[in-house]
Amino acid sequence: MGSASLVNQSYLYCVDTDLGWGNRSYFTFFSQFNRGATSSLLAAVESGVLVLFFLLSSVSNGVIFYTLSSNRRLRTVTNYLVCNLTLADVCFTLCCPLVAVTRVTASWTLGSFACKTIVYLSFVCGFVTIWTLMLISIDRYTCIVRNTKRRISPSLALILIALVWVVTLAAFTPLLLYFVVKDCPHGSEVVSICTLGWPRTPGVSVPVLFTVIVCGVGFLLPATTLLVCHVCIFVKVHKVRVAMAQQRQRCFSTSSALLANTSVWTTATTTNNNNSVINPAHTTTLRTNQPPVLSGSLAPDPKRQSHSLVVPDSPPPHSQPLLPSTGLTTTTFTTLDARRRRSSRELQVVKTLVYLVLLFFTLWAPIFVVFVFIMRDAYWSVMEVSSQAFMGAMCVAYSNAVLNPLAYGLSTERLRGYLHALLTCSGRLAPSPSPTHFSNGAGVGSVGGGMSGGVQVIRSGGGGGGRVLAAKSSGGTSMS
Repeated sequence: MGSASLVNQSYLYCVDTDLGWGNRSYFTFFSQFNRGATSSLLAAVESGVLVLFFLLSSVSNGVIFYTLSSNRRLRTVTNYLVCNLTLADVCFTLCCPLVAVTRVTASWTLGSFACKTIVYLSFVCGFVTIWTLMLISIDRYTCIVRNTKRRISPSLALILIALVWVVTLAAFTPLLLYFVVKDCPHGSEVVSICTLGWPRTPGVSVPVLFTVIVCGVGFLLPATTLLVCHVCIFVKVHKVRVAMAQQRQRCFSTSSALLANTSVWTTATTTNNNNSVINPAHTTTLRTNQPPVLSGSLAPDPKRQSHSLVVPDSPPPHSQPLLPSTGLTTTTFTTLDARRRRSSRELQVVKTLVYLVLLFFTLWAPIFVVFVFIMRDAYWSVMEVSSQAFMGAMCVAYSNAVLNPLAYGLSTERLRGYLHALLTCSGRLAPSPSPTHFSNGAGVGSVGGGMSGGVQVIRSGGGGGGRVLAAKSSGGTSMS
């Protein structure tokens, strides 16, 4: 849009007697004039969207904050940072109803205090949100990549949160001084606008200096940090998953060589913990079609037509080989399953953070770009940015305050369970899927999760102490 058409719309000329600028143009920020025939409709749509952002952000962030702060089990370093994120998001959208009023009235009618506070609160909370996202990424980097004991502790997280607020509140105090209400002539009347008027200093361009610092510290530095952290996390998770896949392949290739063309049926009863000698009544029987070559307590019974392997139900404290010639132990498979579950959790964390990083770049970049152009217009008096462009970029940033809690609430398994219990008023956590899952009653669950022709285990009784009734292997042995 050309500069001529934006004069008396998004730019008004006023005489400045306080800062030494004389007659100059000022950007209207929240106000827009001379919209034409559709002004009422546009104002109503903009106001409705702003109020909707305020309501959605307050409800979603409020629920997440209450859930995290009221459950001791959820008080982790990451969740402390998430609580701070929700608080900053709520404060960031508090000004939406006031801005909505101005989009309808055009002229600023809320006074000087509201003019200073709205802009100051928006900058402070926006920067706290951005830096909190950066701290979350650093925390995940230290946990996943560094895997060291020197990680962010809960007390250090609280100190960092307080430090971010204090530094940001202090850094943006100039906005409290230089955002002012100006009375400017507009046709036959005088209107008021909330605008920014920097002091006139010879040799130093304050608008350019302020813009460079804000964009560097508020966008470029956090964006670079997030990008570097997540590239390292991707590399680490990929290496771990490749190594685990190779280890699983070696283990199950060895076991498949002995169990090829074999149909294994396992039956078992409960184990008497007081027995020190293996009792046939308390053993697991593996029937095979071919007599395996084994020795010792696992040797086959030559009198039985169906050859069997006798294995104790409860392994001794130091795990013994499941199949002597393979070197595989029960601890091997337990360790593999634990590592796979840990890798799955880490992958879920990475997905959540990648989602937040994409939101960061998509939803925060527009407001920084528009702000750079506004400062350029003030420096060269080209007047090419409209108030609608500024408000559109602000609405995109406001939407980040709505989407942040949804990302955490829907992607974190434990938090999702507590949210389900809170929203349904049931007082019971929603069941969460696990790689190895058995129902409380008699049921069937898959061991290791995602098996192709794997082992199916049937348990009876409650909890994890139920008796194993049967286990069947149907040939395939690869685990995903």
